[in-house]
Amino acid sequence: MHPENALPQGAGVTWAVVALKSPDTAKSRLRRLLTNEERRDLYFIMARKVIHALKETPGIDKVLVVAAGDEVIRFVTKLGADVIRQDEDRGTA
Repeated sequence: MHPENALPQGAGVTWAVVALKSPDTAKSRLRRLLTNEERRDLYFIMARKVIHALKETPGIDKVLVVAAGDEVIRFVTKLGADVIRQDEDRGTA
């Protein structure tokens, strides 16, 4: 077998990988300052900005998001990101 035949699909493509946890638990350190709705809004604003910035970055060919929730997956899919679905939200950051 030639080495080029052993390369995984997508080889030669530069991926940016973004892990997104549930918007319901995101930005928990800001609980004292923001309401739950404000933290959710901030989560989606920041996620949108990160994905758009990565898509516009020279040298990055694809954006891949790892997430568990349907809401987040629909959101990032509309932004043009590829998705790996987790069985459950394992975010701790």
